[in-house]
Order: sequence, then structure tokens, then C-alpha cells
Amino acid sequence: MTRTGSESTPTLRHLCARVPDALVPLVPRPAPDLPLTAVHISELTDPTPYLDGGELLLTTGLTLPRRDDGCRRYVDRLVDADLAGIALGLGPVHHRAPAALERACRSAGLPLLVVPDEVPFLAVTRGFWEAVGEEHERLLYAALDADRRIVAAATSTDPVPAVVRALAEAVHGWAVLVDVHGAALQSWPPERAADAARLAPEIDRLRTAGARSAATFPLDDLDVVVHPVLADDAVVGYLAIVSSPPRRPTARRAVLVALALLGSEAVRRRQAQSVDAVRRAAVAHLVDARQLRAGRLLAGALGVEFPPTKVRVVVAVGADGRGGPEVLAALVDALARQRPEHANRWVGDTEPEAAWIVVPGALPPPDGPSLAADMVGLGAESSRRSRVLVGPVGDIADVPTVRAHLAARLADASSPSTPGWLPAAAVDPPGWARALLEPLSRHHRADLVGAVAAYLRHRGHWEAASRELDVHRNTLRARIARAEALLGASLEDPDLTSRVWLALRSSGLA
Repeated sequence: MTRTGSESTPTLRHLCARVPDALVPLVPRPAPDLPLTAVHISELTDPTPYLDGGELLLTTGLTLPRRDDGCRRYVDRLVDADLAGIALGLGPVHHRAPAALERACRSAGLPLLVVPDEVPFLAVTRGFWEAVGEEHERLLYAALDADRRIVAAATSTDPVPAVVRALAEAVHGWAVLVDVHGAALQSWPPERAADAARLAPEIDRLRTAGARSAATFPLDDLDVVVHPVLADDAVVGYLAIVSSPPRRPTARRAVLVALALLGSEAVRRRQAQSVDAVRRAAVAHLVDARQLRAGRLLAGALGVEFPPTKVRVVVAVGADGRGGPEVLAALVDALARQRPEHANRWVGDTEPEAAWIVVPGALPPPDGPSLAADMVGLGAESSRRSRVLVGPVGDIADVPTVRAHLAARLADASSPSTPGWLPAAAVDPPGWARALLEPLSRHHRADLVGAVAAYLRHRGHWEAASRELDVHRNTLRARIARAEALLGASLEDPDLTSRVWLALRSSGLA
């Protein structure tokens, strides 16, 4: 038998140990450690219509077949019904277990026990339900203790890693918290953070399923459950719990408590970030108004680092071609991910036409396409097709002029009639554009650069692109296939398409 039960279910061996004078193992000895779901009394020759599986059947053997073949059929029916075992009450009908029944049980692998003469079946049933009650009580105390530990972790000085650790200990496994992209943020044990990459495909599928979905799947010989972490109904990350099957009954409760506390902590952090953004916006507003002395004084009073003399301006818009608090928040999150050194060294604000930030010019410049790509999925619907421009290093006094210029460029790019409508790159194109197009430029058998430019300019319409190039559409298909092979990805991938198009535009090739 391979049936398993929940942790709250007493086993046959446990019951025998609990009522040793009322239940004596006969075949095999000792009794196996099979979980019991109930104790059922029946004298029917076929009690299976009244069984759900996992029961210990108590019978006096009143209608028990006498012959071997009859006993085999009787036992086989019980095995097919997934019974945990038979307990034969001695005295009224049989003074010892019939040999035919012993042989049938031994052959079928069905445990056979006896209830000694003058011992009522009630002693067995009472022992079973007392064991069930004690086990439920034990599990309740275990669940409350796990909840207490997780709540205590949430009130510690560093709540997120503490909650992840407490949860891992509660489920007797490991837990990992990842961001919306699947990158590990916290893990317990710490060395399990490297395994987060193995969860990425399921997290990708869960991301498209919605905020109220969860995923369950095997990982080697372990069970994995992944839940989204919600902050004000927005997904801010995913919590993966990995443990050996079967999952403990207390695990689900502990997971739900941890999810609620992690969500609350995410809301608290968002609120703190919102307050911080307001402070930085106040400083940025003075910079944009060329009130640098007032801005420096306000920054000191608010505990915000004032920008140095040489800075860069970064602007971003959402899919609707406009700015907004969500776009600014998504831009800042993406900047912290791509350039951690900029994480607390920016001031910025949002205007109707674009969100913008100012970062130190001496630090490594952010990459526009990377920021735009990393803004996807950060919770703001308007950032699904975000566009970002990164300005050159300039004087802080010129921030208003540069900001207005970059915002105007993004406004021009947002027109559907303009080929540059796809996510934008940096103003002064870095070497990434040349590096990206180099495989196409080195190909001398055909003009792959021109073919890709025409294909993207006409948004994948073969007829229009082939007419522009004055080639047959099959020739164009062959060139595009060759270009995709050299680029190592399909031009149907929007991330690749945007970068290739921007590289062509910045290089004057489109």
C-alpha cells in the first residue's frame, strides 16, 4: 500500500500502542505505520460501498467466508477499497483468527489484527477518536506557535529576511522571496537563493495568471508552492515554499500569515518611499526653477542629497506618452535595479508630459533601453511600453532646458506616425548600438541592415517592406531569417525589436 495520510491522522501502529489490550497485531507484527481515516464496524460480506478508504474495519466475522477462495475475494474487495486493515473481534463467532483469513491477508498485504475476547469494539473506537483529538490539539498549538514566530519576525528590525526564515522553519523546508522578475531577494537557508533561477519558468507563467493565482509543482523530490506577494492588490514579488511531501497541515496557515505580513511590510515600504519621493520632488522642483541655493538648503533640511554640479537628466513616459506618479515610481525602481549606485542619489518629479530625475554625472550613466525594459511589470499599467531617454552630462543649471528638450523628443517619438515610437534609447548612443548591429554589418552577401530596417519600419508587413527594397518577399524572408540567426533571437521579440530599431535610428541607418 502506498497511501499516505495527513499529519493529523493517527496511524495503525500508533493506535495499537495506544490501546495495546484492545488491539493486537497478527499479520504483520508489528502493525504497519499506515494512516487511519476512521474506525468502521460492519458484518456485511461486502462493506465497501460504505467505505471511503483508510478505515480500520472491525468485525466479529459473522458472515466471514469459510473457504480460502471466499476469504481471498473478501480481502481483495477490502484492498481495492484501500482499507487500512481488519480487526477481528474474538469471542462471539471465532475464538481465533481463521487460517484462511490469515493466509488471504498475508497474500494481499492487508494488515490483520484481533480484538481479544470480552474487549468491546468501543475501546478501539474511543482510542482512535481520542488520538485524533489529541493530534488536532497538538497541530493547533504548533500552528499558533508558528504564527507567533512569524509575527515576531515581522516586528524585528529587519522583518523581511526574518519572516522568510521563520516561514522556512515552520514548513520544515526552505523559502525564497523573489521580485517580480524572479530575482531572489531573500532566502532561507541563504544558499538556496541560487535555486531561485529554477523557479523562474513557473513564476513567468504565474505572472500572466493574475494576482490571485498560485502555482504548485514538483522540484526534484520536493513540492513547491509559489504565491504572489500583494501590496494594495499589486504584485510586488513572489514567495516560494519548498518542502518534502506530504505538506504539513500547519504549512498553509503559516504561508498565509507570512504572505499577509510581507504584503503589509511592502505597503509600509511603499509609503516610506512615497514620502521620500515627495521630499526629492520638492528639491527637484527648485532645481527645475533654477533656485539652486534654495534647493540646496531644502535638501539639507529634508535629509536629501543635493545633486552635484555635473548631472544627467533622465526622462520617461508610459504607454500613453505621458508621465505620472506611477511612471516616476517605476523609473526609480528600475534605476535602483540597473544602477544601485544611483538608488539614493537622485531627485526628480513628474510633469504631465514626462517623469524625470536628475542623477550625478560622474556615476556610470543609466542605459535607456534597459531602464525601459525593467519598468515592465512593476505594477504600473502605464509602464508596459515605457520609453526612457538619458541626457548627456551637463551643468545642473541647465537641467530645466535639458529636461524640456528630452520631454519634447519623447513627445515626438510618441506619435504613431513616427517610426521611433518604440522604447527609446539614450540621447548620445553608446557603443551598444554598434555592437548590436555589428553581426548584420559584417554580412556582405546581402544588405541585412537595410532589410531589417525596412521590415521594422513597416512593422513586419512583408509586402510593404519588400516593395520598398524592390525584392521578392521570399528574398526578404530569407534575409530576415539570416538576420535573426546572427542576432540570436526573433525580431518578433519586442525587447530585441526595440533595441535593434533604436540602434538603427541612432546610427543614422533608419
